Amino acid sequence: MFRQTFIRAAIKRNLKGGASNDAKNHQQVHCSLEGNELAVNEMINKLQEGKRINSWNAYVNELHYYHYCPVNI
Repeated sequence: MFRQTFIRAAIKRNLKGGASNDAKNHQQVHCSLEGNELAVNEMINKLQEGKRINSWNAYVNELHYYHYCPVNI
C-alpha cells in the first residue's frame, strides 16, 4: 500500500511519479518523481520524517535521493 499512497501524494501535488517493489527485497520500494521542484522537495521532506504515511503503518526507514537530469533525444 506504500506504492499507492506514494502515487496519490504525487498526483495531489501535480507530480509525475512511480513506485515499484524491489525484486529481491519486498521491504524496499523504488520511487521516482518528476515535476515542480518545490513539490518534489515537499514530498521528500515528508518521507524523511519517518512518520507513518497510511493506515497500513507504512513509513520510510531509509531514503536515498538521486537527482537525474533529463536528456532530450
